[in-house]
Amino acid sequence: MIALLIGYIFHATMNRIAKVEDDYHEMMELKKRAEAADVAKSQVFGISTLLLLSLGLQVMSYKAK
Repeated sequence: MIALLIGYIFHATMNRIAKVEDDYHEMMELKKRAEAADVAKSQVFGISTLLLLSLGLQVMSYKAK
């Protein structure tokens, strides 16, 4: 009977460890995706800023004529 309980505890422990490892790998993948999205957002913001600056300079040049 005790061997059965020990076997059950061991099995439950191994399942829990596997679940934690799976969750860890999933969280690391989500972290990578979030970091990539952050970089992409920063790049888009930089390009948008440059385009707006260029447009502003064109308007100022047009008004100066």
